[in-house]
Amino acid sequence: MKNRLLNFVIAYILILLILLLYQNYVVKKRVQNVKEGNKEEIVPKKEEVEIVQNKEEGENVKEILFENEKLKVTFENINGSIKNIFIKDYNVNLSGKDIILKTSFVKGAKRIIKDIPFNYEIKGDTVRFFFKDSIEYEKMYIFNNGYSIKLIQKPELEYYYTVLRFETDEKHSDKDRFNGAVYSLARKVFTIQDRGFLKQESKAILGIVDWAGYKTKYFFFGVIPEETGEELIIEKIYDNAGITLRYKNEVTLYAGPLEYYTLRSVKIGLEDAIYFGASWLRPIAKLIFFFITFLHKYIPNYGVVIIILTIVLTIILSPINIISYKSMKTMKDIQPKIQELQRKYKDDPKTLNIEMMELYRKSGVNPFSGCFPLLLQIPIFFSLYAVLSSTIELKGAHFIFWIKDLSAKDPFYVLPILMGITMFLQQKFFTPQTGSGSQEQQKMMTYIMPVLFTFIFLNFPSGLTLYWLLYNILSMLLQYLIKKQVGG
Repeated sequence: MKNRLLNFVIAYILILLILLLYQNYVVKKRVQNVKEGNKEEIVPKKEEVEIVQNKEEGENVKEILFENEKLKVTFENINGSIKNIFIKDYNVNLSGKDIILKTSFVKGAKRIIKDIPFNYEIKGDTVRFFFKDSIEYEKMYIFNNGYSIKLIQKPELEYYYTVLRFETDEKHSDKDRFNGAVYSLARKVFTIQDRGFLKQESKAILGIVDWAGYKTKYFFFGVIPEETGEELIIEKIYDNAGITLRYKNEVTLYAGPLEYYTLRSVKIGLEDAIYFGASWLRPIAKLIFFFITFLHKYIPNYGVVIIILTIVLTIILSPINIISYKSMKTMKDIQPKIQELQRKYKDDPKTLNIEMMELYRKSGVNPFSGCFPLLLQIPIFFSLYAVLSSTIELKGAHFIFWIKDLSAKDPFYVLPILMGITMFLQQKFFTPQTGSGSQEQQKMMTYIMPVLFTFIFLNFPSGLTLYWLLYNILSMLLQYLIKKQVGG
């Protein structure tokens, strides 16, 4: 490593590669499969299914509407199924090709699907479907004032609860990244994105099933057992796909927003349906989320909250920034000695490397220290990206003037351009130079990197760009103060 600038170039290139990979691979192909240790629990699903169908197709189909404070649910009397759900607070409709929830039951070794007209009645907060042949069948949907619905079926058998793939009228262009089946096995969440979900062959997954359902970017509809289930089925259903949970006759249904505290109030662990980034980033993302939502209780503007977050993180990381800057200053001071060694051992790279390491040791400098502040920003950056792009709490969060949604890109690209300018100023005026031997690298750092980062940030959430812009400004201020203290 010739000098500090080469370290910075490598660090920036790494960040650029990670940004591109994250956008084009990690986020777009966020399909989690069962770990090696669970592979033996995935088995092809071959079962005997008996379908009792309506003999007079279409003639006896009726829709039943029920609504409470939060939901407007359309039922179908065939099977007592749920056809669609309208979420009032968000003006969003969950609707499938046909229905979005149906049930069947286990009788002996068979799975019995009763696709026949049920009688129904509505009393208070309960919608009851019932049918009688050799035995009496009943299913009751009991509503509260929230997003959850209690479903109780009779007789007391084991049942299959199937959530089918659905669409919403959410206005976002990244459905491929967020829409898909999602389930939890022993508090570990797995997702099957839409494309893979529709192509899946039927298979059973055996294990400790906490919950299962289907989600879009901001909404979730799923089945939550009272305790835990033991079997999931991913199955093809005509031209659609469904995720099926096998459990007893009582479950809770959740149909609503992916709001952290709302989900957690229904069942601890259900909040894991929210995407907070890769597993190693999730703890950091949650800390950022908790910090932001806590401050928002007292500060109604999320943009101001992000500014405070940036200031706090800059203060926390300032000791590392100070060490890094002093190390770069020392690197500048020993440049004549480095250049002397390069001339002396230009034909002996091995000896040159040994001598330079010895020089670094005697000078008390780490040639990589200049990269540390930037590298430490990587997990913070991606964690904040996950929070801004995936949590409904920040959807439509207004900042100032033209920034009407911090989870969306800046429509006029003002923040990315300002961020690029501050990055240029930081490299031009606030970074120690290392001598004439690094002019090409210095030019790359000063002119090319700000342009590249500006283009990358054009489509990032404006809240993320605001964070990086302010971080650049605060870093320049910190570097100015350190420069005055140490000189040079």
